[in-house]
Amino acid sequence: MIEVKTVKEGFDDVFRVCSPDAEPGSKLMEGRRLREMWLRETLRDIGPFTKVAYLDGEPVSQIMYYPEKALPYLVGGREGVIRIECVFSRVHGKGAGSSLLADLVREAGEGIECLRGEPCRLLVTEPFATGEGLDLKEFYTRNGFKEGDGELYLEIHGGYEPRERTGYKPLPEDEGRAVLFYNVNCEYSVSFADNVKKLIHEVKPGYPVDIVNMWTTPGESSRRGNELVVVNQRPIKSHWRAPEFRLEVQAAIENR
Repeated sequence: MIEVKTVKEGFDDVFRVCSPDAEPGSKLMEGRRLREMWLRETLRDIGPFTKVAYLDGEPVSQIMYYPEKALPYLVGGREGVIRIECVFSRVHGKGAGSSLLADLVREAGEGIECLRGEPCRLLVTEPFATGEGLDLKEFYTRNGFKEGDGELYLEIHGGYEPRERTGYKPLPEDEGRAVLFYNVNCEYSVSFADNVKKLIHEVKPGYPVDIVNMWTTPGESSRRGNELVVVNQRPIKSHWRAPEFRLEVQAAIENR
């Protein structure tokens, strides 16, 4: 049996879903510490924005969402739009993820707490590949979401309007260095930035690398179109675990 609860205090079950095997002293544990601080601050500032699904009493899945206007690094945030940042499940084929999404859709229609009880116009998301379970784009499509401009959307109390977007434009200060961004809304993001830095140094030992928190210095992220990895004035598009990543980094460093 699946039961869905909105998290209104304490985030232990969120971490039991997302990173139960984090080891003390690891980058993942550092990411958990930063995320927990962020979760508490965001809960205080905007209200509940996380739901957890329980299977036979055990937390197995979570969904995180917030008003698009609440993202300090996002240009063109729309009023009354809720952005789903992630859905993550430790079990698949049990309906936990769909139950979470259905509960969010219900609340969005009735009046959602993180919008001060007001109904929302749209739910939007930009799914990414995790390599685990059902492809997220397929998951959302199965649950009624439609293709928008660089995003998927579900109309709740309003018609679809695309968000104004800004792409990366070369910045003089990005020449001859790498800029990496991590997002404290995910405990794995700190590890991501650390791993990418190591890979860049495998390609070019000693290459200058700056690592930036998207939430504490949002302007640095928005100025770069919210690209996560920029090397020598060039956004790196390959997944950091893909063989193409090193080739793309090397080409950027060599400016070819």
